[in-house]
Amino acid sequence: MNTPEHEARAALMRAADVGDTSMGRLVAHCGAAGAVEAVLANRLPPSFLSQESQHQRESELDKRLRTWQARLATADPAADLAAGAQAGARLVIPGASEWPTQLDQLGAGRPLGLWLHGTADLRFSCLRSVAVVGARAATAYGMHIAAEFGVGLSEAGWTVVSSGVSI
Repeated sequence: MNTPEHEARAALMRAADVGDTSMGRLVAHCGAAGAVEAVLANRLPPSFLSQESQHQRESELDKRLRTWQARLATADPAADLAAGAQAGARLVIPGASEWPTQLDQLGAGRPLGLWLHGTADLRFSCLRSVAVVGARAATAYGMHIAAEFGVGLSEAGWTVVSSGVSI
């Protein structure tokens, strides 16, 4: 089920890097839709700015804002959600019944959402899971081995969690 919250979080997942705690704090401060609006308007809420100054310099936040804006300008979250659905995937967001609440311990660094391929309930699937991590600039051999690990673990009944790079 896609909601405006799904669409806003899909857009923000395009805009911010994984684990971007500034974006996490912005979403906590004004909600996902409010964060999208603030970034597109190039106007972060003053109350957020005063709070964020405890975490980073204003120049660093300005740089992040410009990066978020540039990425949001080309984002098409409705198309991302539609493509995911066509491929058999869905976006699970915080607050959903199958959201793994252990992730909430990451605070502002928790994921904005998780793409899930298949029909399994994510919350229960995470009880027997393994993460496959690597590098964004993986070699062809590295991608091949990661795929082999993923397939083998999946066939053995493990839920395979990845950073979001499709193989």
